Amino acid sequence: MSFSEEMLALLKTRDWEACHRRIDREQPGEAREARVSIAPWRSTVFEWQGRYDDALGTLDAGRADVFTRCGDLYQRAEILCKMGKFADAIETLRNAPFGAEIDTFPALTYEAIFLYCYLLKRSGREPPPNLVAALPKDFVTRTWDGKKVGIADLAPPDSGSRPAT
Repeated sequence: MSFSEEMLALLKTRDWEACHRRIDREQPGEAREARVSIAPWRSTVFEWQGRYDDALGTLDAGRADVFTRCGDLYQRAEILCKMGKFADAIETLRNAPFGAEIDTFPALTYEAIFLYCYLLKRSGREPPPNLVAALPKDFVTRTWDGKKVGIADLAPPDSGSRPAT
């Protein structure tokens, strides 16, 4: 079983001590691949524990070893949303390298694009049309609070006009 598979199974048990012990066994520093997975997993455990400041601090400490900047920024923005810091989440994603990573890390880039656009829409601002257009037409995800959302949630408001019959 891979490290990620083990961590998923442990998270589901909500045994936080066991989660942290498993992460501690991952020999940070030996290989970049190992280091890359440690910070996001540790941050996720802290996040599930409701220890949001610790989760953000862990992401900060592991920033030099991320493979996908969009994924890192997405995780940070999700935590900020759980903290109720929506303006900070928008700012976090504002300069994400969406175009540079969309081909290499499409799933995490789509999540980051959608969250950014969704937060803009939620704050009364229109998301950039080019970002909305970059998302798959059938894109669906869950927000930080478990709400199922998708492309339709980014559509401009209905003008109220009806087509002529």
